[in-house]
Amino acid sequence: ITSIGDRAFYNCKQLKGISTLPATVATIGSSAFRYCNLITELDLSANVNMTTVNKLSFANMTGLTSIKLPESITTIADYAFYNDNLLSEITIGADVTTIGEDVFGTTSEAFTIKCYTDSAAHQYAETNSIKYELLDAVTDGWDGDSYYVDGVKLTGVQLVDGYYYNFGE
Repeated sequence: ITSIGDRAFYNCKQLKGISTLPATVATIGSSAFRYCNLITELDLSANVNMTTVNKLSFANMTGLTSIKLPESITTIADYAFYNDNLLSEITIGADVTTIGEDVFGTTSEAFTIKCYTDSAAHQYAETNSIKYELLDAVTDGWDGDSYYVDGVKLTGVQLVDGYYYNFGE
């Protein structure tokens, strides 16, 4: 099996027990899993020939809490994960160059996009006021420009003897 057609499982509200798809699946059609509310997680990371998440493919899956996309994805179409209210996070690879309109719709306050600095996903998150976590951010140490501890950029250090050293901005 290499593809799942448009609306293949549309509105199959009792469909459950699916957490992965055969690695040979390269295409998932529009609205293919829309309204499949009992699917709680999907790991598509093995689907390395998949390049696009089509329009509404995983929309209105009110039980979906997590999804892992393959690194091969370059396009996420309009409304792909629209109103997946329980989705808490999604990791979007650095090779994604196109993210459509209102991809996530209504999500939980905890929803976070994990992405790379200056990527299309990073720009999408900022433009749409969605929380994000940068996967390439320095969490501890020197990045060549600044020093970080637990992901927080230090602006200065209070020394034991009372002196304060300002790193400058």
